Amino acid sequence: MKHGVMAGSYNPLYPEVTLRLRDDVKSHSSRWVYTVLVSLFPVAEEWGDDPVWISGVILATKADIARKSGVSRGGFGRLWQPLLDAGLVQERGDGLFCVPFFKKIPYGEISAGEIRERLSRLEGIVAVNGWGPGAEERADSILTITGRGQG
Repeated sequence: MKHGVMAGSYNPLYPEVTLRLRDDVKSHSSRWVYTVLVSLFPVAEEWGDDPVWISGVILATKADIARKSGVSRGGFGRLWQPLLDAGLVQERGDGLFCVPFFKKIPYGEISAGEIRERLSRLEGIVAVNGWGPGAEERADSILTITGRGQG
């Protein structure tokens, strides 16, 4: 394991989300449902245009969420609605749920797709130019942009 890398999933509850839960969701049980939702279900990240937040698509049904939350199916709707009203959860047309404030994008972080693209360009530079004069500097500048270099 690399130094500084957490093993397993890590789902922080950011201060902005905690304050929104406190201010906009009065029911402690609704807050619990949200916590279970973001921590116990598979989430597909969606990197949109938002410069601060990565949203998450929850791969679960309402029945699954109610069961893992320990909430009765009958009372689930009453606890779910405040989360929708606060904008902490959005229901999508395909039956999945979106959590708009799933993860924060740290400054300078880029998506995995962008890293793959930049590393492909690096491989292309090396393939065309070899490791001749200046290759190390060119490689270093690309790796620095991806957060992988020394500089």
